[in-house]
Amino acid sequence: MASIANGVFLLSLSCELQIDAKAFIGLKNLTSLFLIESLDLKENKISEIKEQAFANLSKLSYLNLEWNCQRCDHAAQPCFPCVNNTPIKLYPGSFRNQVQMTSLSIRGNSLRDLPDKLFSNMPNLSSLDLSDNLLAYAIRNVAISSMN
Repeated sequence: MASIANGVFLLSLSCELQIDAKAFIGLKNLTSLFLIESLDLKENKISEIKEQAFANLSKLSYLNLEWNCQRCDHAAQPCFPCVNNTPIKLYPGSFRNQVQMTSLSIRGNSLRDLPDKLFSNMPNLSSLDLSDNLLAYAIRNVAISSMN
């Protein structure tokens, strides 16, 4: 699975789901995952997070998207670049209305910029990891007004 679309998560499981590397290969759809509170999708070669990809995960408080589109020029661990070494593609609504989200990691995805309003409607977000990206120029004049 190269991208995560709206409606993918519709499976009734409780609390936590950790998906190991390459777990999405050949997997078409997950249904009814609305009870998931913690989701670990690191190192899955996810290249795109579409608008409202996590819309059905209303209880999601922790999301780990680390190391899906790495830059491999100085990799200290196994490297998972995206096609043509592109960054993970995010949209303004990729995390829309994730009001329960307290922790989000998008570490190591070769991000050069962030869409406007990417983190809007996330009032409980208190931990955000954007390290190991290429954001120095994009965030040079950024001020965070509130992170509860």
